[in-house]
Amino acid sequence: MRAFILSAAAAIFLMTAPLQAADGPAAEPWTFIGYTKYRDAVYLDSSRLTKRSPDESLAVCRIAPSGKSRYTRQVQAEIRKAKKSSAGFRYLEISAGIDCRNKAIRFVGVRYFTADGRLLHANEEPDAPWKPVAAGSLWDSLRGSVCGKESP
Repeated sequence: MRAFILSAAAAIFLMTAPLQAADGPAAEPWTFIGYTKYRDAVYLDSSRLTKRSPDESLAVCRIAPSGKSRYTRQVQAEIRKAKKSSAGFRYLEISAGIDCRNKAIRFVGVRYFTADGRLLHANEEPDAPWKPVAAGSLWDSLRGSVCGKESP
């Protein structure tokens, strides 16, 4: 009986593991950073992290809002403003410049995707202004992951 229970538990785990993995990006190269104010998870793609200068890096982050998230409505409105359909929207990727020395961030691009990875809309702003990163914020967590613990 004990062997049956252990076998059943193992089978249930093996059947649900793929479902749990599908909740967020694949384990590698994505690193969990934190949650937006709407409680949507934010991940950093460490494989696309690039150094632009000794103090500045470019990071790509993914946010996959839940269907009930208020952020989803904002995203859909943004896509409609571009006169495109938001049908099938599932996640977005943000390209963010991180200034490690000055603790600043700028959002230079955002790309909206369907669940199967089809691009719905892209918006690039290479000259976006730098904004200070508030201590303890989601973007401070991103800055720490990008710049490392030794950054000021």
